[in-house]
Amino acid sequence: MSFVKKQKATPVNSHFHIELVPDPTQKFDGAAKLSQQGVIEQITKVSKGLFLPNPAVKVDEAVKCGQFYSSGIPVTKLTQLMKDNSLVLRVSLKGDHAACAMAKHDDLGNGVISSPSGSFSIGVQGNFIRSVDFI
Repeated sequence: MSFVKKQKATPVNSHFHIELVPDPTQKFDGAAKLSQQGVIEQITKVSKGLFLPNPAVKVDEAVKCGQFYSSGIPVTKLTQLMKDNSLVLRVSLKGDHAACAMAKHDDLGNGVISSPSGSFSIGVQGNFIRSVDFI
C-alpha cells in the first residue's frame, strides 16, 4: 500500500485579487462606461466571492491561492459577457509578492496569463474558476 504525502502549505503575507475592469486598451464614451459598470456589478453579485481577496500560501516554491473559489459564474458566460462588453480580468498578487496580469475573454481558455511582472495559472474545474496560482 502506498500513501501520497500531502504538501505543506505555509501562509504568506500576500493575497490574490481578481478584478473585472473595462479594457484599458480601448476608449469608451460615458454611456459605454455606465453600461460596463452595470455589467460588472451584475457579475460581481453572482460571482460568489470570485472578486474578493484570496489569501496566498506557499507550497514548495509555488505561491497558490489559499482557498478555492466558489462556483459562481460559469467561465463560458463570463467570457461571453467580457467579449460583449469589452471587459478584461485583472489578476494580481499583492503583499510581500507583487505581480499583475490582464486576461481578455479569449485568454481564459488558455489557463495561463502572463505579463512582464509574472505569470498566473487559472484553474478551471466544471466550467468555474476555482483557483489562481502564481507561477
